[in-house]
Amino acid sequence: MHPETTAPATLRRMAKVLVAAVCLVIAGPLAAHSGVTATRPDDGARLHHPPESVGVQFDGALRITRFTLSGPDGDVVLSDRPGAQPVRGFETAPAAPLAPGEYRVEWRALAADGHLMSGSFRFRVGH
Repeated sequence: MHPETTAPATLRRMAKVLVAAVCLVIAGPLAAHSGVTATRPDDGARLHHPPESVGVQFDGALRITRFTLSGPDGDVVLSDRPGAQPVRGFETAPAAPLAPGEYRVEWRALAADGHLMSGSFRFRVGH
C-alpha cells in the first residue's frame, strides 16, 4: 500500500477511538448520579383523601438537604425533617390533614460525588 492511501484510514480510526473515549468520559459521571425511582403520592396524582405521608425514593443514597410541602394555604408543617445521613429515600407525614387543593413537594439533595440534585412533584387532594 502507498502511504497516501493508508493515512486517511488511520486518521478515521483515530477519530473513532477519540470519539469513543470522549463518550466514555462524559457518560461516567452522568451514570453515577442517583435518580428518582418513585414519589409518594405519584407525581400528578388526584387523590380523593389526603395522603398519610409524602416522600421520594432514589436508586442510590443521597443526603437530603431540603424537603418541603406547600399547598393552597402555603407551607405545610411536616412531622419529620431530613437527617444528615445519606438515604435511598425520605418519607414524612403532614402534621395535620391536608385540605383540598393542589400540593407541591420540593426536595434538594447532595450526591456522594458532591453534586447538588433537586426536583419536585405535584398532587391534588379532592375534586
